[in-house]
Amino acid sequence: MEEESLRESLECPICRVIPRKLKIFSCKNGHHICEHCLGKLANGQRCPQGDCSYYTPGCRLLVLEGMVVRCTMAVSCIRVREGCTVSMVQGRTLDEHETSCRYRKVPCICCQVSLPLDSLLEHVKNTHDDSEEVELHQHGHRLVGSSWWVVNDSWNESWQWDASWFSHHGLTFYSVLRKENEIWYLRIYTEGSQEEADKLKVTIKIKNRSEIIKYTCNPLTVDHTNEKVMKEGNCLVLNTGQVRRLAVRDGDDDILKILYHIEHDDDLDLFGSDDEEEHSEEKKSKKPALISKTSVLFEVKPWNDETDMEKMLEKCKSIEMDGLLWGAGELVPIGYGMKLQLICVIEDAKVSIEELQEKMTEFKDFIQSVAVQTMNNI
Repeated sequence: MEEESLRESLECPICRVIPRKLKIFSCKNGHHICEHCLGKLANGQRCPQGDCSYYTPGCRLLVLEGMVVRCTMAVSCIRVREGCTVSMVQGRTLDEHETSCRYRKVPCICCQVSLPLDSLLEHVKNTHDDSEEVELHQHGHRLVGSSWWVVNDSWNESWQWDASWFSHHGLTFYSVLRKENEIWYLRIYTEGSQEEADKLKVTIKIKNRSEIIKYTCNPLTVDHTNEKVMKEGNCLVLNTGQVRRLAVRDGDDDILKILYHIEHDDDLDLFGSDDEEEHSEEKKSKKPALISKTSVLFEVKPWNDETDMEKMLEKCKSIEMDGLLWGAGELVPIGYGMKLQLICVIEDAKVSIEELQEKMTEFKDFIQSVAVQTMNNI
């Protein structure tokens, strides 16, 4: 079966998305619909394609679901409906992207409402009025900052404070304090993936003039719910007696001041330190770091069969990014038209494949979709 015909057969006719990791249902006359679109129909609403009725319970099309699992053409990220434009062949790379996709739903680190990760920081700023930005200072390979909470209103009841947040070099962190009965939980989150979180170390210090508590951990990913954090215990846990001793009196308020040190787990300069003098001897003793590169073959589909393919190629190659090198482009027949196969080499530390795809799809007069056909590490 031709790829375009197969795609048309597998796509949900309502949302025009191939329903990966979703159930597919049928009305009594055989029209298929994805679980997402069926769930949006009001109770008793009939099939949008033929005013047919549905079975109760719903009738699943298991053969069609199996064809979606086995198909080898480029498919969209499961968060395409939320705005993600990534499209590639099913497999480990797509699964890894979906795990860390910026459009995935996460619980707010304060109120636990579910929202897209891409909206989390704005939600914290606008909804939780007492949230504050922490100013970070760079000391060698470390980032250092501090925040504080007024705690005297919460000695006798459970409490959830609004978050402190801090960003540096594209990484956003949140510090959250919560009290349940007599137990206090201090958590540090990152918007990064689990892999990025595992490479970072956060040291928390709480001190007064005579006592200090120090705790070092990997930051949590923002996918963790309050219940999961408290169950697993991967946070700083204190009791009310300890907090009373550590709190500092400031006028009428009891203040709990927190100091943060953030560094890379294996002592690499993740944060772009300018302190060359401090590390010059260390750098001399190290071998030059290998630059990780990836060769990517894109499949670019034109807007329609009248699109100027040479102009479309020119538009794609007009994108310039540090660490991006364009290669050859080839026109390939597809159905009744043509598609463009375009190769490039990227430096992994400098260029995001998802960001490059989004830049290409911005040429809306020329490009219908951009998918990753193959990827190879160099």
